[in-house]
Amino acid sequence: MNHSRYFGLHFDFHAQNTFEIGQNTTPEDIAWYIEEAHPDFVQCDCKGHPGNSCYPTRVGKAADKLMADNLKVWVDTVHSYNLPIYVHYSGVMDSEYIKAHPEAAVVNEDGTVNKACTSVFSSYVDELMIPQLKELIDNYAIDGVWVDGDNWAVYRDYSDNAKPYLTEGMTYAEHNRVMREGFEKYIARYVDELHKHAPQFSIGSNWLYTSQVPETPKANVDYISGDFDPANSAHRIRFETRCIANQGKPWDLMSWSFGTEYNSYGSVTKSAEQLMQEAASVITQGGGYQVYMVQNSDGSVVRCRNNTYRRLGNFMHPRRLLYGKQPISQVALFHSAVSRYEETADDTCVYNPPGRCASLKGLMHAVLDSGYTADIVLEHQLERLQNYEAVLVPEWKALPETSIQALKQYAENGGTLIVCGALVCECFAKAVGVQLGDIDRRGRTLINDNDEITTVKGPVIDLLKGESHLYDGRDRYHNPSIPFYRTEAVGNGRLVLVGCDFGSHYDFRKSYIGAGIFREFLGNFVTPWLSVDQDSIDIALQQDGEDTLLNLVNMRQSRHSMEYIVFEKVPPIQNVTVTLNKPFKKVEAVLGEPFQIEYNEDGNIRSITLEKLDIHTTLRLS
Repeated sequence: MNHSRYFGLHFDFHAQNTFEIGQNTTPEDIAWYIEEAHPDFVQCDCKGHPGNSCYPTRVGKAADKLMADNLKVWVDTVHSYNLPIYVHYSGVMDSEYIKAHPEAAVVNEDGTVNKACTSVFSSYVDELMIPQLKELIDNYAIDGVWVDGDNWAVYRDYSDNAKPYLTEGMTYAEHNRVMREGFEKYIARYVDELHKHAPQFSIGSNWLYTSQVPETPKANVDYISGDFDPANSAHRIRFETRCIANQGKPWDLMSWSFGTEYNSYGSVTKSAEQLMQEAASVITQGGGYQVYMVQNSDGSVVRCRNNTYRRLGNFMHPRRLLYGKQPISQVALFHSAVSRYEETADDTCVYNPPGRCASLKGLMHAVLDSGYTADIVLEHQLERLQNYEAVLVPEWKALPETSIQALKQYAENGGTLIVCGALVCECFAKAVGVQLGDIDRRGRTLINDNDEITTVKGPVIDLLKGESHLYDGRDRYHNPSIPFYRTEAVGNGRLVLVGCDFGSHYDFRKSYIGAGIFREFLGNFVTPWLSVDQDSIDIALQQDGEDTLLNLVNMRQSRHSMEYIVFEKVPPIQNVTVTLNKPFKKVEAVLGEPFQIEYNEDGNIRSITLEKLDIHTTLRLS
């Protein structure tokens, strides 16, 4: 049986006690999806966040109205197609276990009980989770588990279970570190026990070792995975893929097949083209892709007779060669786990507080919108800094000294280090002995040559000297200004100080004006390896032996505004010309589209022109 996680279908429904479950689940309905999409694997529910199992468990708590063995129908049907089946299993979150074992719950600082989340220090993992997953392996021959409700459900804990690990007067940051250490032990406990029981059993924990847990993979999980926001997903994917792609493990990301805002009034179905665009942004970074459909409340599959999943499968299968191929990028952005954890320590949610990483995400979007290829370097990957022509550091407020010195060394060795934000500028100016002015919390305005503005909010630091302008007002002819950026020689390289937090601004206020200003700024320091003559195209390069795979992803959307959370079409882009600034002599359209080539006098390719870019294409360069 092939255990590739390149393309999958995910189903779950978080079984409640108010619905009769199992009697309507049929092999025919499940088989329809398999025969339409031809996936590599299927995931279905077995125990969701309420804690009720949708099969007759002897270990845990079955749903009150379980009428038939819902899980057996799913497993038998999927295995009949010689496909692996993974189960969706809620980890830390289990309301029913807390009802039966209130002593296992997380206790908040005010003494109230979290009725949904178990303590990572409690008996839950040994008394329920491990025995129940062993039951599923032994009785159902499942191939793996996708553990949901895990790291993002870890809250600061004051329970009796946690108290032995706490000390008097510890700060929130220190308390959260204890919670993270406890979670790491909890993860390692169930991963190691299940692998000992069934060595081929495949385990992943939702959002572990991603942007939310940007750490060295310590637990021996078999793959990394996560389901991203259902609204505006294609832009969230840009960020998440680049946090995972260099973690050294197989990985995939999951789209929701419908759009919704959290705590909203409902959802609407995504079109096949919207899902294809989301898939393209994943697979061009080397990952696998899966799509999520909600099971009915009785555990059966939602009967569907449109062609969305057939079209999605037809899109995925010819692109299989991209799976596992390593990204190649010119620019990197630096993600600090230490700073991220420190900055969000006041929130009781240990791993996944709101408003996280805005400066980093915004800078990454600005780099991609400027036509560059980009990676994200995590704090434990400092040795990778040397692979990039430029490294951008967002407005991290608590960078550890080890990271500061490693980034400084990167510049001294010949790299271009760009730091963006008042506090991080102050930090690196001190590290290299550069004097800066005062920090001011007033907003400033960037103005382009057409007198169009984009406003950035403070704090802003006066760089004292430098290039371009941050104006006090909207009129550059009558308002004073301070420099936008300043360049200092550092060893064999350079340090570029940007006096404002452009990333946070761009994350919330993307515009062609901001993109144009940033593109002009970055172009002063990095000549792009290649460029396209149309906007809204992401460029992603991958290594394939001696060849380079050039991916172009059409990021256009046919929605009228962000109030339209789904859209029907990805409008094609006509006559796309790619100009190459690196030497290649041959090009092949992997997917067979027609193209034209222009050569330089030295026989290298000057440019490649495609008649049309629909959603995604791949060109093989050699």
